[in-house]
Amino acid sequence: MVAVTEVYSNVIYVNVKEKPPPVGRIVIVSYPETVSAVQNTPFHIKFTIKNEYPDGRYVTGKIITHKGTVYKKSQTLLPGQSKEFDIFIPGDEVAEKGTFFWKIHACMDEWKVEDEKTVTVTVKPLVGRVVIVEYPETIELLTDEAVYFEVKVRNDYIDFKLVRTELIDHEGKVRRDERKIAPKTAVLIPFYHPAIGAEGTYMWKLKVTNLTDGKIEDEKTITVIVKKPEKPKYKVTIAYAGFSKPPYVSALINVGTGDSRKELPVTVETTEYLRISGIRVYTRRTYEGYVWQYESGPHPKWIYSREPYPAPETPVTKIVFKDYAVNLTCKSKKVTDTTLTILGVSSDGKITLRFTTVKYGTREVKGEILESNAEVKFMWKCPVCGHINTDTEDKDRLEALGWKVAEMCDRCGVQSYVIVA
Repeated sequence: MVAVTEVYSNVIYVNVKEKPPPVGRIVIVSYPETVSAVQNTPFHIKFTIKNEYPDGRYVTGKIITHKGTVYKKSQTLLPGQSKEFDIFIPGDEVAEKGTFFWKIHACMDEWKVEDEKTVTVTVKPLVGRVVIVEYPETIELLTDEAVYFEVKVRNDYIDFKLVRTELIDHEGKVRRDERKIAPKTAVLIPFYHPAIGAEGTYMWKLKVTNLTDGKIEDEKTITVIVKKPEKPKYKVTIAYAGFSKPPYVSALINVGTGDSRKELPVTVETTEYLRISGIRVYTRRTYEGYVWQYESGPHPKWIYSREPYPAPETPVTKIVFKDYAVNLTCKSKKVTDTTLTILGVSSDGKITLRFTTVKYGTREVKGEILESNAEVKFMWKCPVCGHINTDTEDKDRLEALGWKVAEMCDRCGVQSYVIVA
């Protein structure tokens, strides 16, 4: 809706107008006005549809026969794009000779008709012929999949014919069937082909020979598309244990498409490969406390506190990454530092990052005097991370404090009371 506001004196008038729909149509830009067909013989009708809308549309082209049978094909058309629609009509649809009027519809999606054309289809009688009435134009297979299909062959002569039907594959190998077919009769002829074993698109040929009269009567082409089977996907939940949030844990997760940082717990899908690296412990907001890593390597450590650079009376927690607990079926798993790499995942499962925690309350340590003059130099060991610190304080200040002073660790930033003796 579009609102137009006008102000007169102290009165406001608002005119609300309907927003116009997008301008455009789905149109048939080319089509055959007349089509000639032969009784019981399959054929194609091709026409072109254009999208005149300013955005992409899902378009369906339909052929509606005089019997009311619908043959259709759908495609996506970009703005201003035209595409050809090739509709296959089986031989059974033109079993009667005569002239018929068929419709071509251009539809938005599959139901809204936006354009319509009429095609005059003239079906001529077969003058003695052996024809392929039905066959698979396209066959889709997996690399390890064999195929069985049937071909319908019709004898339109008025007497019996000895007919050879051949399937010539992409390697030139021939599979054949020979039989007598009664006049005005169609038969189903089975064919089997073993698995091809390699991806690709292959062309096979069907050939029908009238052995009674010594002539080739019909030929068709089959397109065979062979694909590798899709690998199964497995769901793996990645979580952590050892403390409750906050703080939170994230990690880089790679299922074969590159690293992606995700907050844990998370469930991912993989076909066979999984890697976890870049573990982080963090907070989301300032008031949740401060977390900082003070040591990297095989078992990184984090300090968690409700305030920055916590004073000696402020409780702190040391969080240490311990290991991975892997509960799924796989070919191999390897841990390097904190990176877990799993190959050949073959089941759903769970991976848990396990942490250990140590909590520290009020912290007091003894310091050892190294030099004592007007200033006192002393060293002390941080009770949290174990780092040996060296500090210097005025002697007068130390005496005033009763030789107990708060100092910050140079390594982890946590403060402790140092009793200088």
